[in-house]
Amino acid sequence: MNRQLAITTTAALLLAAVVVIWRAPPTQFLTASDKPVAALGGADSFMTSIVTRIYDAQGSVKAQINARETQFYRSQQNAELNAVTLLSNDAAGRPITLSGARGSYFGDSNELELNGDVVINLDAPSGATQLRGEQFRYQLLSQIATSQQPLTITSASGELSAEQLYADLQQQRLKLSGGVHGHHQPQ
Repeated sequence: MNRQLAITTTAALLLAAVVVIWRAPPTQFLTASDKPVAALGGADSFMTSIVTRIYDAQGSVKAQINARETQFYRSQQNAELNAVTLLSNDAAGRPITLSGARGSYFGDSNELELNGDVVINLDAPSGATQLRGEQFRYQLLSQIATSQQPLTITSASGELSAEQLYADLQQQRLKLSGGVHGHHQPQ
């Protein structure tokens, strides 16, 4: 008798629990997240802590793009990036680093536009060279960087500023134009 009473009581409690869970809203059983969900803003996908590698025709890594956040738009083959760093090498194998607060990747032209406190670091036998500006466009395959915004170039030889830049980073050749001034001591 006691056994039958225990089984009946257990069955009644299980039935009551199922009814309570069935009628309760799903949010009552979900764990609250402390992290806010980022808005996609029309993007097809949203990713964090992304590393993307670009390969040349021989299968070697041509460049590596690191971004804290990426929103990808599949129909346009474009991406919006935050906290972007691009790593590459020039023709002599010396490292090239580009970084910016934001970036836009254009898949149709293999071009990366960096915005917001952009820094380009070049290593050379004569010492490091740093280019700084608010906006640069970088051709990933040809390693050409351009800017139509004011910029500064700092190296062991001096400091120059200009309004425009065309730079072949693979060969480490820079062409400045528009209001070029500064000091440069040839080595």
